[in-house]
Formats: sequence, C-alpha cells, structure tokens
Amino acid sequence: MKPATPGQAVIAEAECYRITHSVAFTRAFAHHGDAKDPIAAAAGTFMLGTKGEVTRAQTIGVETKI
Repeated sequence: MKPATPGQAVIAEAECYRITHSVAFTRAFAHHGDAKDPIAAAAGTFMLGTKGEVTRAQTIGVETKI
C-alpha cells in the first residue's frame, strides 16, 4: 500500500464476503482508480439478528438520562 495523493479522488469498494447464521464478514479497499494499487484496507465483522439493548454508539444525537 501507498499513501493517498492529496487532491486526487478516492474510490472505495466493499463487499460482504461471507454470512453465517449470526455473523457477517466484510472487507473494503480504497484506491485512486487502480484496484490493484490500494491506498487503504479495512475489515469488519457484524453480529446479525441480535435483540440486545441499545448501545451508547446507537444513541448519538439522542439525549438520554443515565
């Protein structure tokens, strides 16, 4: 990987490459037009079908009493 070039457009491509009963696996790459020459990469894992309590991150912008 190389650093991004200032002033040049950044293109991001992401995909969900595997889904199980309870987890989704994702990955993403950013580049300046040539996907074979990335400037950034990311990966994420997400739980599916949860019915837990609302977390602090989900309540941004909503005033809550603690």
